[in-house]
Parts: sequence; structure tokens; C-alpha cells
Amino acid sequence: MIETQIRDQCHIYAKEMFNVSPESCEELHRQYGATVLGLYLQHQRGAKMGRENVLAEYYTRVYRDLDMSALIKYSTDCSDTEDHMNTGYSGSSSVQKTRIALQSLHSISKLGIPIVIASNSPAFHVHRVLYRLGLAELPLAAIITPERNGGTMKNEAAFWTPLLEMFPIDQFV
Repeated sequence: MIETQIRDQCHIYAKEMFNVSPESCEELHRQYGATVLGLYLQHQRGAKMGRENVLAEYYTRVYRDLDMSALIKYSTDCSDTEDHMNTGYSGSSSVQKTRIALQSLHSISKLGIPIVIASNSPAFHVHRVLYRLGLAELPLAAIITPERNGGTMKNEAAFWTPLLEMFPIDQFV
């Protein structure tokens, strides 16, 4: 599973760079919403490196060599078996539900409703996942990720500033 690979690589990175145990990584994730944010904020080495440098190194080390083979490219020609839609992401309970969700995104995009992807993963990983799901051509209004946003994470208010600038709340309420 892709999430498991990310977690395991995160644990290796944290141990090698900050001498932090896997258990402490999980606690940092619970406390800060993203392990890398906790590593930066809680450890002197992170402060010396700077937030964006910690993030860049983390993304390179953790996401670079993920095995994406479990994440097949979406196809309406796949048979309705779980084996054909093993995305590696928790919550993908059935092929039919996944297809409906993906088709809904395509329908929403045709209505002119802006679609924004917000992720704590790096943009290159988000693009790989979208491609494998057959959503590479989906017209996205934005992809907001920490490395494109000063190193802020989704659980920080500043992460959402670009989205609120692009789409003021009063236009959509």
C-alpha cells in the first residue's frame, strides 16, 4: 500500500536525520497533523535547516522511490473486482464507488465548478496519483501543496490563503 510505504519511509528519514523513533513519529503526526512539520518544529536540526529545506529533503527522501504499481490507471474497461482497483489508499472500498467518484469529478469539471486538490504530499506525487487514476487531464483550478505554499501544511490556516485569494468566500456562499 502506498500509505504504508510513505509511513515507513518517513520513519526511516526521521530516524536517520533526527534520531526519532517510529513511535515518536506517530505522536508528531497526531500532534501536528504532519510528521515533517513536527520534526521541523520540535528538533533543533530542523530549525537550523529551515522549514522549506526540511520539507524539500523530506519529500525527496520519502516520496522518490514509492512503488506505484498498486495504483492502477483508472479505466472504465476494468472488471468489477477489488483486485483491479487496489489503489493502496485506505477508504477505497469498491471499484463501483471509485468509478462513481471519478466520474463525478469529470462531471463537476464540465459544469465549470473549480476543482482544487489540497495535499500535504508533494505536487509531483499528486500528479503521479492523478495520472494513475486517469485524472491527469482533469481541468484543475489549483493544486495546493506545502512546497508550493511556503512550507505550510493543511492543518495551518496560512495553507488556505492562496485558495481564499483565488476563490473569495463571498463568491461561493
